[in-house]
Amino acid sequence: MQATVPQATEELVTLVETDADGAEEVFEKTIQIGNNAAGTYVVGNYNVHVNTKGNDQVRDLYVVNP
Repeated sequence: MQATVPQATEELVTLVETDADGAEEVFEKTIQIGNNAAGTYVVGNYNVHVNTKGNDQVRDLYVVNP
């Protein structure tokens, strides 16, 4: 079951991890986040903080320590 967030925006978060030998692994997750809201989401092996502005802009997006 998936909960819906009132006035939510759907965002696709994509992380690309590149090894020293150049091999890449892609992690993707679609999240629902409220307008003018912030939250931390698990994307692959990473915790990602997302902060939105208005109804269609991402203000901040960065990997946080577990």
